[in-house]
Amino acid sequence: MSKLAFIGLGVMGFPMAGHLATRGGHDVTVYNRSRAKAEAWVSKHKGRSADTPAKAAEGAEIVFCCVGDDPDLREVTLGSNGAFQKMSKGTIFVDHTTASAKLARELGAEAKKRGFEFLDAPVSGGQAGAENGQLTVMVGGDPAAFERAKPAIAAVALFEFLFCFNDFFGPLLYTSENPAHWTLSLGLSQFRTIYQVQWNLTMAATLLFMAPVIIVFFLAQKAFVEGVTLTGVKG
Repeated sequence: MSKLAFIGLGVMGFPMAGHLATRGGHDVTVYNRSRAKAEAWVSKHKGRSADTPAKAAEGAEIVFCCVGDDPDLREVTLGSNGAFQKMSKGTIFVDHTTASAKLARELGAEAKKRGFEFLDAPVSGGQAGAENGQLTVMVGGDPAAFERAKPAIAAVALFEFLFCFNDFFGPLLYTSENPAHWTLSLGLSQFRTIYQVQWNLTMAATLLFMAPVIIVFFLAQKAFVEGVTLTGVKG
């Protein structure tokens, strides 16, 4: 059992934190901007809540985060009461927020200066995947930190893998949760965008070669989680 923290109890974070406590058997402290949501989580899962991200992170071996966007993520990490203020050396911050690669790199560099690790770990699978503990977690960061965090991540995941280890961003591609918009996230501002990545010809060629395989993988995962066939008809 590890001492963990989870910041952000929205439609994804609430069940994900719950799986860390129930399925993973970990000691979990949660923080949410709305205190009522945190109290509801504690009532259901018997963990603890904290008044600030910093207090949630204090003493935690791994801090998980799943908030709304870049400003939210910046506030709960680098703000005056942010988690980074109280994280100890050698600990790990795992970010599930769909935020910008620019901010992920900034947080990764800041974590390294402070002596702990940052893993950028966006997820695929939607609310159903979060509730069923069947998300795909795409991780970018230090491989050794990934191996240390992997047993805890497994509590929320059907699949988890280290997608990229030479930069602080998880997916080389990310797909929309709307089946009508399955697409590579190249040039789309709401996703990780191509101009934010330090591309080289080898990486670009590898992505183009792997893209069909990876798209089929995500379609299959969505079908498994939601109980549909790849044609969208209930099985």
